[in-house]
Amino acid sequence: MLENDFVRNFHIRPSHILHRVEAAYQLPGLLVRQNFIQFGDKRFLIIDRNLDFDTTRPKISIDLLLISGNPKLRVSRLAKTFQIKQIVFDGSNSFWKLNPWKKDCDSLHIPFYNVSEKGAFVMNVN
Repeated sequence: MLENDFVRNFHIRPSHILHRVEAAYQLPGLLVRQNFIQFGDKRFLIIDRNLDFDTTRPKISIDLLLISGNPKLRVSRLAKTFQIKQIVFDGSNSFWKLNPWKKDCDSLHIPFYNVSEKGAFVMNVN
């Protein structure tokens, strides 16, 4: 849309004018490093492929862990590397993969949210 002058001027520009929005190439307080995102004091991690984590280091606090694309993982192993406050399973995960992950979350007392069952996940980052 941004490359099509007509679409940009007809649809996007009026909204920018109305809401006094300008293009930003940098957002203060936003740090993105591969699958890790930090915005202010909130930390997010996206796991969308098979990864191996170092469980010998001190735990890293994660406010939200998003699991996507059926990666091969155990939540119990992730909990040895990260202090996880919330897990979100997106709609790309298979039902048969979700059951063991949910059981691990329950046993570890980690809140989880399944987008396939409950719809869109919304989090306040203030």
